[in-house]
Amino acid sequence: MFHVARQDRFDPNGHIGGIVSMERNEDVFVGRIELLLDSSGRFQIPPEWFDKVGQGKYVYVLADPKERCLRMASVRNMEARLAKMRERAIIDPAMNRALQVIGENAEQIEVGDEGYVGISEKLLAFAGITHQLVMVGGEWYTQLWSPEELSHKEAK
Repeated sequence: MFHVARQDRFDPNGHIGGIVSMERNEDVFVGRIELLLDSSGRFQIPPEWFDKVGQGKYVYVLADPKERCLRMASVRNMEARLAKMRERAIIDPAMNRALQVIGENAEQIEVGDEGYVGISEKLLAFAGITHQLVMVGGEWYTQLWSPEELSHKEAK
């Protein structure tokens, strides 16, 4: 059983976002928010999420294996999962291969001043993100979508 403390944020467009903190030391972004990329191709992590990640720290960003979007996870959340995967990889060749794929396709990105993050052109192109993105909460990670890809997925 988890103790959950939720902090909501309502933006001018009526989107809700926040962080759920769980006893098992995981931070989960909840809600949905639209963000613009600046002229350098960076976006600003919403304040609730930035408070958990912290300035001068990193986030992991990787291509989602099931959708045409990206996954962004805090160091704490991603490294906890990688540690579990490494334990299984000792006896499971498929898990070892999964770790290799993650290593090849993930980026560890520094979170700059005021929560700004810049993702490589390669990953942005994978997700079809050009000038705007939508952050969607997803358990232990956040999905980063192009508005067009997300609209297409939701129309199905």
